Amino acid sequence: FLTEKAKANQVTLTIDENVQYIVDRELKKGMSDTQASRGVAMVMDSRNGDLLALATQPTINLNLIAGKGWDQRIKNWGVTDFYEPGSTMKIFTVAAALEAGKTQIDEIIPTPGLIYVDKWPVHDHGASAGSVRMLKPFQILELSSNVGSSLLGRRMRPEQHRFLLSQ
Repeated sequence: FLTEKAKANQVTLTIDENVQYIVDRELKKGMSDTQASRGVAMVMDSRNGDLLALATQPTINLNLIAGKGWDQRIKNWGVTDFYEPGSTMKIFTVAAALEAGKTQIDEIIPTPGLIYVDKWPVHDHGASAGSVRMLKPFQILELSSNVGSSLLGRRMRPEQHRFLLSQ
C-alpha cells in the first residue's frame, strides 16, 4: 500500500507518441515555412490538463554540451519562460465569437493598429497606430492580432465569453 505522501510523489507520463510525432513534424515545417528562429508547440487534453505533446525547436543535443555547465542554450524555454496569456487565448476568443454568432468566417473586420480598451492601449505588432487592416477571423489568428481579438471579444457580454471559454 502506498502512503498518501508516496501517492502525491507519483508522476504519470501522459505524452501520446502519435500526437508527439505530429507536433514535432508540424513545428519543424512551420518554422521552415516562416523562417522562425525558434518555436514551441504544446497539446493538452482540455478535459483534464494532461500534456499530450511538447515540442521545442531548435532541439538540444546534450552530447555536444556535456560537461560545459549550465547554459541558456540548454534551457527548455517552452516550459520555463513566460508568455502573455493573450497570445494563447486569441484562438479561444475568435472561436467563441464564431460560436456565439458574433462574427462569420468570411466577415471582413476593420482592424486598427491601435485601440484603447478602457484606458489601456492594445496594439498589433508591426502595424502602425494610424493604420487599419481589413482582416477576416482566420487572419486575426494568422497575424496574432491583439486588436482583432479584442474587437471580437468585446462583441460578447463578459458572461457569454466566460461561458464559451469554459466549454
